[in-house]
Amino acid sequence: MHWISGLALFLALTAPWFVLVSERNPDFARFFFIREHFERFLTTEHKRTGAPWYFVPYLILGLLPWTTLLPRIVRDAWADARPACASAACC
Repeated sequence: MHWISGLALFLALTAPWFVLVSERNPDFARFFFIREHFERFLTTEHKRTGAPWYFVPYLILGLLPWTTLLPRIVRDAWADARPACASAACC
């Protein structure tokens, strides 16, 4: 699935829920998107004292088993991004 159609599908599935919740609780969008995502990780408001890379191991472990596929995905993306050669001289 192309990323544009994937994004459209994602928004079609999730946007109605966010709209309904925001209508019933007007402060929800600010609380959920700003406070729970940015302020929680980028400020000391929640008494988090870890280093900026504190969450990296948790992200890697939390995304298992998909992180085991990451090296192959990067390799394939790198190979697809290189221009195709018409002759051996340009490779």
